[in-house]
Amino acid sequence: MSCLNFLSIIGKWRQRDVWLSRQTLWWTGQSILYFLLWATLIKLPEPPSTALDASWKMVISYAAAHQLQFGQDLAFTYGPMGYLLSYAYVGQLFVVNWLWQIIGNLVIAAGFLRFGSLLSLKRQVLYYAYLFFFASMSPDAMLMNFIAILGFMLARYEFQRTAWLVLVGVTFAIFSLMKFTNLFLCFFIIIIIFNYYFFSAKKREAAILGVAFLGTFLLCWVCHGQTVSALPSFFLSGLDVSLGYAGAMAEYEAPLIFWLGFSGLAAAVSYAFLYFSSEEDYFKAGTVVSILAAVIFINWKHGFTRADGHVLAHFNLILMIACTCPELTQDSGRRLGAKASMLILMAIASMGGIFIFSPSLITGAPQAWYARVRASLSVIVSLNANQHELEAIWRNTTERVGLKNISSYVAQERVTHLGDDQGFSLLSGLNFVPMPAVQTYSAYTPSLNRLDADFLRSAHGPHYVIQRYRALAPRLPPLDDSLAQKLLYQTYYYALEEGELMLWERPVASEVTVPGPERLLFNKQIAFDEKIMVPPSEDRPIWAEIRIEPTWLGRIRQIVYKPPHIVFNVEYTDGNRETYRFVPAMGVAGFILSPFFRDGKDIIAYQAGSLPRLVKQFSLHQEPGEERYWQPQAAIELRSIAPFQRASAGLSVGTPHRFRMTNQAPVQLEALFPPTDIYEHGQHLLHMHAPSRMEFIVPSGFKAVRAHFGIMPNAYRGSNKTDGVEFTIEWLTPDGQTHKLYNRYLNPLKIEVDRGEQTLLVEAPHVNGGRLIFRTLPGPAGSPDSDWSYWTDIDIR
Repeated sequence: MSCLNFLSIIGKWRQRDVWLSRQTLWWTGQSILYFLLWATLIKLPEPPSTALDASWKMVISYAAAHQLQFGQDLAFTYGPMGYLLSYAYVGQLFVVNWLWQIIGNLVIAAGFLRFGSLLSLKRQVLYYAYLFFFASMSPDAMLMNFIAILGFMLARYEFQRTAWLVLVGVTFAIFSLMKFTNLFLCFFIIIIIFNYYFFSAKKREAAILGVAFLGTFLLCWVCHGQTVSALPSFFLSGLDVSLGYAGAMAEYEAPLIFWLGFSGLAAAVSYAFLYFSSEEDYFKAGTVVSILAAVIFINWKHGFTRADGHVLAHFNLILMIACTCPELTQDSGRRLGAKASMLILMAIASMGGIFIFSPSLITGAPQAWYARVRASLSVIVSLNANQHELEAIWRNTTERVGLKNISSYVAQERVTHLGDDQGFSLLSGLNFVPMPAVQTYSAYTPSLNRLDADFLRSAHGPHYVIQRYRALAPRLPPLDDSLAQKLLYQTYYYALEEGELMLWERPVASEVTVPGPERLLFNKQIAFDEKIMVPPSEDRPIWAEIRIEPTWLGRIRQIVYKPPHIVFNVEYTDGNRETYRFVPAMGVAGFILSPFFRDGKDIIAYQAGSLPRLVKQFSLHQEPGEERYWQPQAAIELRSIAPFQRASAGLSVGTPHRFRMTNQAPVQLEALFPPTDIYEHGQHLLHMHAPSRMEFIVPSGFKAVRAHFGIMPNAYRGSNKTDGVEFTIEWLTPDGQTHKLYNRYLNPLKIEVDRGEQTLLVEAPHVNGGRLIFRTLPGPAGSPDSDWSYWTDIDIR
């Protein structure tokens, strides 16, 4: 017996060792998977840049750091926590972003791992390979997949516990504050699951989920400096941006990409139908299908509206469904053959679409994933070094692209940036406040367009506007933020340009709100391809408003896909012709038709006095076969509007606030060419081309006048040969007599000491009343050629 007992004990110990080794192996494998998932989810901070995408990401981070109101101060697709999804370094929120990357992704990785435990071994292999090699291509796709998976898990009995419901509610609330599409999907899933619980006698579970979501949403909203009163604007503006996106940003995909995408979509819809029709619990099946439909629709629209790299969002989602069903939907097992066929078709379409888009995304997927994980881990072990590196990039980029002249000119006044490269303003350290639509191309609808114009017009509007005028090719350039453009050109003053960035200065507040007179020139319904001759406008700019309505079939197409493109053909008075893409929703708000500005160089030339590019005629065109999507006629209205300000018109006594170089504004100005404010080397110079005359009223108790003056260096360099300028100051007495107080002749071409800036001080304690007259006169030859004279720092006391 003792021998048998001994052998029995040995056997039990061996079984225990095997069990322990299996447990150890399992836990080791799960730990490795968890670690790799977490490392895969890490998204490194984007370095500062002036590029389009980097610029809006920097604005989102900047807005969150300065607690700007999303929905009021900003109307964009991202919310107050959007920087956690697309963080670009702006010197702030670095620690908060990394806390999210480390801790938040631990939670997300745990959710992915928990769902993986529900899959069969074969499905687990496909699932984790998908997550590592394909979903990790895009943080947006990864997050959308996670939201979808959590939604499906909520329909399963084992996840209808308090702790899980609270966790999902909190997670969905945070995701909703990152991006409006997340908000739409999370809110939809919450409503669907709430309805499922409520009518399944699980009212307690429904209440827990709803309270966790809404409570966390409001708490995080307030903690990010947002006011509750801004919430309606946040929802409405987000909806406005989302609805306007398809019409303004639509790009066609290659035909093969479309048919692969459509095949994957059709297979997914077929699978959903087969699933629903084969389930006995129609209420639960309807819940699952509703979530499936919402996720597929959002990714299809996101992918095939602007069908560039965005198509990967659709292929990614379809591939995830193919890899995880039937466990994802908790399929009952009926009609498995038909469903398997649909899943195989989804996988083939998705992989084919990804490969056609870029073969390296398939062939190089493992290497790319390894490189991403390795880069993330190398940064995480040395976050200090990462911050120093980003700061060094900031300094180097600032040194390379910083706006030195504009920065010096605007000092600490509030500045906004009209364009798509706000990185210039942020890197230059300006007192920056973003436009509500953030970037000009994203003012997709009339309401977003008005929001930007109202911001410039309002009492708290910025004193300066930096403008980069260019459109996303081949879009019609005047459409972008057209109402803000109109306000800018009519009421703001052109100050200077730096690297094709233009600086505009706000006039006194009362001038901003005064509308210019407008006169109706043309109002008619026109057919496509009908040429519209632009009527004469007495040298005033022409404003066009074009309304093109879709047919009922066109509206359906816009909902399920995207609207067809409309072409705008324009012919100028010089006979040249050009073709652009026209965005109907933006055309409703109106745009500047003539003079026609194609790019920033045109505006700069116009401000310098060049003849404007005028439009002779234009027409609208649609491609053959697309006539059924648009009404046969478009409403066209043309109006002449108030003239634009032009720097070439010079300074005048009507703009006294623009004379920074004097301590009091002149009451009269005359010069050979219009007087202008020239900003050079951090100094405002009043260019008064000789011969010129400028008069000031003698102030009470006048004692002296101090000033600097000189001749521009280019006047005596190269081929320019000024013969000098005579500078004088006279006192015109109240009874009309003239007394000369100062006289100096500068001849910098021949006399070196006459080069550069000169200083004068005239003390005249006995001068009472009358006027001081500042003159510049041509040299002895009497020729005004190259007599580019200036005054500055005029101080009359």
